[in-house]
Amino acid sequence: MDVGLKSIPASHSLPARYQSMPGENTASVGLSLSTGSKKGLGINDFKIISTIRKSRSEQLLLAESRHSKKIYAIKVLEKIILIENDEIEIANKEKRILGLTTEENHPFIIRLYETFQNDTRLYFVTDFVPGGDLMWHIHKEAFTIEQAR
Repeated sequence: MDVGLKSIPASHSLPARYQSMPGENTASVGLSLSTGSKKGLGINDFKIISTIRKSRSEQLLLAESRHSKKIYAIKVLEKIILIENDEIEIANKEKRILGLTTEENHPFIIRLYETFQNDTRLYFVTDFVPGGDLMWHIHKEAFTIEQAR
C-alpha cells in the first residue's frame, strides 16, 4: 500500500504556516489529520514529549499515546521534500519493509504500529528504543567482539 504521495504534484508549494515542525506543543501543528490510519489516529492522539532528531526532510519525535500512555517514536517526513528529492519510492519501501518485519514480529527491528498522513506530512509510529540508532553507533566507533555479541 502506497503512502499516498504520488497524488501531490511536484509544483505543490506549502503555506508558510506549515514550514515549521511541531516542538513541545502539538497545538503548533495546526493541521487536520485524517487519511492513512485504519484506527483513525492522528498526531493529536499523541503528546509530543521532545524532538529526538531533526533534519531538513524529517523529524523524529518522542511521544506518548494519549490513550494507552505508551511511549513511541514518531518519524515525521515532509512530503514536499520527498517530492523535491525524488524520494517517494524510498518512503513507500520503508513503510512496506517495516510493515513486513512487524507482521513477522522480527526481534531486532522496530515495530511499525501505525502510519497516518495529512496534506504535508507522513507519520510513522514505531517503537522507541533508547540509545540512538545502530548506524550512529557503527559510525561513532567500531564494536568490540563482546559488544557485537
